[in-house]
Amino acid sequence: MQGMARSVTAASIVVACEGPGVGVVRDGPAGPRRSRTGANLAFVQADAHHWDQVQSEGTSYHKLFVNPTKNEVLEAVADAIVACNASVEGGAGGRLDFAFAGHGNQDGSLVLSDNHLAPQELVDAVVGATRSKRRQALGIVLDCCFSGRALAEIICSDEHATGLILVEDGFAAALHDEEAFEIDSLNHGALTFTMRYPGNRHVDQSRLARAVNENDDEYLRYALQGFVPNPVAYLTEGDQHSIDLTNGHYVEVKGGGHFDVLGRVPVRQVLDALEAARHADCGASVSI
Repeated sequence: MQGMARSVTAASIVVACEGPGVGVVRDGPAGPRRSRTGANLAFVQADAHHWDQVQSEGTSYHKLFVNPTKNEVLEAVADAIVACNASVEGGAGGRLDFAFAGHGNQDGSLVLSDNHLAPQELVDAVVGATRSKRRQALGIVLDCCFSGRALAEIICSDEHATGLILVEDGFAAALHDEEAFEIDSLNHGALTFTMRYPGNRHVDQSRLARAVNENDDEYLRYALQGFVPNPVAYLTEGDQHSIDLTNGHYVEVKGGGHFDVLGRVPVRQVLDALEAARHADCGASVSI
């Protein structure tokens, strides 16, 4: 997984789900974009295939789901943790990487084909299958609406506060009060695209020069997003702000402020800090 990996990944689960609604469509410099309330199956599958490729290398267990049921995901989590337990006993790392592309609810739950998966239910499934006295390392990517709420619920859980689990790397596409968008011209959700294409290796320099001459905003956004501190916000005209979580406690709103979540902290307190970080200067420390 991109980011500051700590443990060796032993298992990977990637989930792609269509959005349950129509999805708000907005036009902008990067081209038409759709809220993941109506997530396009082709786009969430493209996101999922990327994360499966990134996360599954070298793992002893990996699953890629398209429109799974809640029980299918929970059963896979339990099986993945068994693989993590075995990996630790064998002397290797035991991290589980979990990625979701689709729609999330304002309460932080993830929308699956038949039901919603609450963040605490995901935590319970992990802890329930983890052998006692062992901290389970996690990596989490959530390219969905309101995903900041899901990430906050997980790191504010008793299990995270007491060290039963540790989210070493976490990435959320949007704050708790924001929808996440997928962009037609990019064939991905905004978060996944920016993480897949950092820098400028994906850019055709001749095409970029022509875009400058022709004032082609769509290609300019495509090309330059890797150079701004808040690429997701850049692609979505500030409608969506992504979040990075490092080492289980350092939270940064990309292009905004940052803060630490240490010990037991109420979810509401973290959400308030996220709102403050969204409006803070880039790199500013925010009180929590």
